[in-house]
Amino acid sequence: MSDQFTYSSILPLSRRDELAELMFFNVQQHKFRDDIMNAIELYGEPQIVESDRTLRFSVGELGDVQTVFALDGDPESGRLVGVMLFARTRPEKLVLLHIGIDPDFSGDGTASRELLVMRLISQLRRIGRSIKGVSELEILYGARRTVIRL
Repeated sequence: MSDQFTYSSILPLSRRDELAELMFFNVQQHKFRDDIMNAIELYGEPQIVESDRTLRFSVGELGDVQTVFALDGDPESGRLVGVMLFARTRPEKLVLLHIGIDPDFSGDGTASRELLVMRLISQLRRIGRSIKGVSELEILYGARRTVIRL
């Protein structure tokens, strides 16, 4: 399966409303309310921050966190369809803090077959493997915390 998505850690300021809609006003958010509240309890509330003409996130006491944006198509004009926030909370661990998926690309969306959540987690696994000392990835969403050995 070829990957139609473009992944980036940079998103221009002009896309702030689109990002806020995806992260904070997502119509699917109610399905993951408990998971979202748990992540906020553990690490703090995510906030969009503007820096050097780009958008990034800050999360509670962690401060700046890493972000991967998924765009359907070209990085300049492609539709923002996913975002994930993660942090290195211990030398050996990356934690997936929050993930936002366009409803069309969610599990019951019209483009669910694209498996965007799994693609984003695969991107995070690649990132984790490339960082010296990181040996596990923790995912806070779901019935329980999931730890993946890298």
